[in-house]
Amino acid sequence: MYDFYIGIDPGTNGAISILNDKLDIVYCDNLPKSKNRRGGNILDLDKFLHIFYLAKGRIICGLEDVWSQPVQGVKSAGSFMFAYGCIRTTLCILKIPYIEILPVDWKREYGIKKKKGQTQNDMKKVSLELVRQMYPKDKTVFRLVGDHNKAESVLLARFVWHKYSRSSDA
Repeated sequence: MYDFYIGIDPGTNGAISILNDKLDIVYCDNLPKSKNRRGGNILDLDKFLHIFYLAKGRIICGLEDVWSQPVQGVKSAGSFMFAYGCIRTTLCILKIPYIEILPVDWKREYGIKKKKGQTQNDMKKVSLELVRQMYPKDKTVFRLVGDHNKAESVLLARFVWHKYSRSSDA
């Protein structure tokens, strides 16, 4: 059994959530960003590292197993993979066990299935609405349409809780 369950929706516009063993939200926000020397957004490693100090005790993390898309430009794909690599490296350095979760797996757990004619944005709205229903007291955290990444990080953390809350091995 773990004390904290972390969900990370990676990428430059990703998010991170920390839930306790009762599934209360301890922390939920967009991944911290800073500017690189060319003025582009990159993951702020210092701020990212400090987020983990909010969770004391046994921790396990669910990291969405995603990759760059063919429609992304080289710069965008590079930024995305940089963030993904930094996240994995941070988890390894902190010795936080993590599982990589395919989007199809965690979405299936919550009945989120793309219907004919739905776009990716429609799917993100479904995740957002689901988390709004699960956490009505945290409305301000999920009030904007753009908060779908935060919502998905919560669903990833809950997915890990469902898989590992009854066992002590990751």
